[in-house]
Amino acid sequence: MSKTPRKIFRNVLIVIVVAVALTAGARIRARLLPDVEVPVLLYERVENTPSDGKYSVGADLFYAQLLDLSRRGYSTVAPWRLRAYKRWGVPLPEKPLIITFDRPCRDLPAVAGQALDDRGFTAVALLPTSYITNEALKRRQTLEGAEMMTWEEVRKTAKEGVFSFGGHTRSRADLTLSEQPLIEIRASRSDIKKNLGVRANVFSYPFGKITPEIRKAAKRVKYRIAFTYGDTIAVIGPKTDLLALPRIRVVGGRQSFSVEANESRSRENFGFATVKRESGPSFPMSVSVFYGADPNPVATNITGAGNDDALDIPLPYPASGIQSGMYPIRVEIRDATGILFYLSTELSPSSVKRASSAPVDIPGEFDLGELEF
Repeated sequence: MSKTPRKIFRNVLIVIVVAVALTAGARIRARLLPDVEVPVLLYERVENTPSDGKYSVGADLFYAQLLDLSRRGYSTVAPWRLRAYKRWGVPLPEKPLIITFDRPCRDLPAVAGQALDDRGFTAVALLPTSYITNEALKRRQTLEGAEMMTWEEVRKTAKEGVFSFGGHTRSRADLTLSEQPLIEIRASRSDIKKNLGVRANVFSYPFGKITPEIRKAAKRVKYRIAFTYGDTIAVIGPKTDLLALPRIRVVGGRQSFSVEANESRSRENFGFATVKRESGPSFPMSVSVFYGADPNPVATNITGAGNDDALDIPLPYPASGIQSGMYPIRVEIRDATGILFYLSTELSPSSVKRASSAPVDIPGEFDLGELEF
């Protein structure tokens, strides 16, 4: 009988030693892991009819962006997966993606939630908890004119599985102006624990503003992942600061563009594609031109934020020398990172404008020797 406790102790000790060895091995392997790009998208609000506000994204554009991301092979991951990759080397999918919302509006589940669910995507909504009230109070808080969710709606939405929730301070205060940012950050986590029964591990800094002191406060409150702004793709690896991950802000408003192709037939180029913003907020964007069914662009131009002037993109002659291979000419507009889709339009041969000095368009191969200069 006396051997039984010894055997139990020995077996427990073996388990502990093996676990420690595996843990140490996993951490060593994690230090050798390659960096992985993970776009983190920030939507302020998705509406059926977008307002003129820069960050009010129309439901049609939102769905088109999700469809584009899905077709290109992106799949959403929970934020904790980033920490698991960094610390333990737990694999991420080939094209990981995180979608976040900083304004949990009343219509968030109905408008954005259904579109996410249709594509098999999930998202994280960050809660400014003083704006989330109980239905028993018979009133809702509003944020910049938009009604916010109630705690009852948050609980119901969390059970449906499309959205998870994290903190966004209690009053959505600019923490750089606060004398005690720790209190704001801690209060929101406490509110979430009280109303949802979970300890939130994800946080977003209001207005993307962060200082070393604010970051230290988020760490002290025991947030594991925290988001800023940045409009760059997050890179997850052994040296990544998970409490300062950049996000790409999605620009909305009532965007409208005009696109046309102009033939000039110079020695260098067939002509130009001209893109002009007709309405909507400016943002840094990438404009690419594709010929026929070729998935690789023949030209790309990235513009700055003040891009209200017409943008001319040179159109090279097709490598094959066959003019028909150019069509349809497809022009695609994305954000500067190339992640977010905004517009795709096709131009047929009949829509190409010809300058009066351009030679007559003869079907077939290009003969550069016959061009006039």
